[in-house]
Amino acid sequence: MERKLAAILAADVVGYSRLMSADESGTFAALKDIEARVIEPTVSKYKGRIFKRMGDGYLVEFSSVLDVVECALSWQDQILSAKNQSLQFRIGINLGDVIAEGDDNYGDGVNIAARLESLAQPGCIAISDDVRNQVRDRLDANFDDLGEQELKNIPNPVRVWEWRCKQALPRRLQNAKLPLPEKPSVVLLPFRNLSGDEQHEFLAEGLRIDIQNALIQLSEVFLISAGSANALRGTEPQDACAGLGVQYALHGSIRSAGNKVRVSAELLDSSNGQPIWADRYDHDLNESFELQDEISRKILTAMNVKLVSGEQARIWDKTLKKPKALERFYKGVHAFFQMGQDEMVHARTYFESVAKMHPEASIGPTWVALSHWFDIQRGWAQSVDESRHQALMWAEKASGIADNDGQADTVLSHVHLMHRDFTQALEAGRRAITNRPGCANANAFYANVLHFCGEQEDAIRHIKLAMRFQPLYPPFFINILASAYCANGDFEEAEMAAKQAIEIAPKDIFARLTLTQTYVNLENYDSARSVVSEINQLDSSFSVARFVESQHYRDGNYLAQLAKDLLAGGLPA
Repeated sequence: MERKLAAILAADVVGYSRLMSADESGTFAALKDIEARVIEPTVSKYKGRIFKRMGDGYLVEFSSVLDVVECALSWQDQILSAKNQSLQFRIGINLGDVIAEGDDNYGDGVNIAARLESLAQPGCIAISDDVRNQVRDRLDANFDDLGEQELKNIPNPVRVWEWRCKQALPRRLQNAKLPLPEKPSVVLLPFRNLSGDEQHEFLAEGLRIDIQNALIQLSEVFLISAGSANALRGTEPQDACAGLGVQYALHGSIRSAGNKVRVSAELLDSSNGQPIWADRYDHDLNESFELQDEISRKILTAMNVKLVSGEQARIWDKTLKKPKALERFYKGVHAFFQMGQDEMVHARTYFESVAKMHPEASIGPTWVALSHWFDIQRGWAQSVDESRHQALMWAEKASGIADNDGQADTVLSHVHLMHRDFTQALEAGRRAITNRPGCANANAFYANVLHFCGEQEDAIRHIKLAMRFQPLYPPFFINILASAYCANGDFEEAEMAAKQAIEIAPKDIFARLTLTQTYVNLENYDSARSVVSEINQLDSSFSVARFVESQHYRDGNYLAQLAKDLLAGGLPA
């Protein structure tokens, strides 16, 4: 039998049997309509060939991996964006050997694509690691890492990635069943830009971040972090509330023309699915801080949040009065949250100009400091020492200005930690959470400082709070929890947390180091050696001495014991 390498798309209709039972003729007609309008022309456009139809299912062959993924994205986008559309598809894509036609056993290339299709959520696309590696930098589409998956009748696990449509909740939230906080709880979903101009995207994002930063300073409000809210862009507000475990969702849109801006906003109560407040605002662009204040006040009134005067005074005092400075700040925020190396440079340029235009305000220096800190964290800094120096200089400048909102102190605490100035690190961390009690990053970074300073119980408390503020927390958060558990002697909890970090980021070495330390303390040396083998595969140059040198623990005895544990697990000295 002749074999060939091909990119295979497998697709079928979600709940087809149920739909046929309810309305056979209507469902059949809808499928034929979609096939004629969407499937056949889209497959043809991307040079694919449908080689098998199976009632509601399709197997399609492509010679190009890029073509097959672009075809799948276009296929799903057309169906999901159509009005009154009753059918949804799951799609799986694989690259592999295919047996030539004439035999229904098409080979593992097709079999894996079919298994991936069954893993995908409705409206979504699941792809194998081989496919993802070939399209990684060639598509403007994000794929979530689902880790290695056992597929039926496939001998070896397959690492799977999923493109998630806007209507689908992230998998980590689907069964989370997070309880409602005791405080009034809200998520601010990304505002839609209705201007028809991508240049105005910064305005929509900037206004939302302004409102977020105002509410995040309130001790009486439980606010989901912007990062988790961003991941639910396009999700129905009530579904977002259910996934994130909050009662209220603010959503809205923004339309601008010249120096005029129209904002529509609605606050939804998920307990009954009804809006409890909605309004529309027409303002000049240079009045957007006043607009932000007005929306913030109405949100708090609708949620029946009563403020003490001190909190009000801190929140409603705005400083960027020059329209050009405000525009540059919004553009900087928009570039910052793209979280790319080039975008961070552009963001820093905007923030530096804001600092120059408003030297009396902390907002410019704060965000310059944050941009330098993220350069260090993401490995983008051309010189770590220079970026550390710049982060310290700008953070100290922002921290010394009267309207400091605590973000600069978050950076400052870690710069002090890197210089082993533990007292200053703790003081800056405390200032950050005092100013930003509802901030996921402020609590997480403070927890990290507490961990390195040996205050593990407080570290665990603050990192758990950060993880609740940001249910779609990054691996960094769960790594802090695992490390704090391990340092506190809670080894079973440390094991579970470290394994969860690896599920979120399968190539995470730090979580594996904590797991090695944990297994050594549990005297489970076989498991420790297995984890060490994975570390050696991920980083063949790893050494305990180099790792220990990068750790800033206040307790030298603990650091020495950590090195001893890692060596006992079998890691190279």
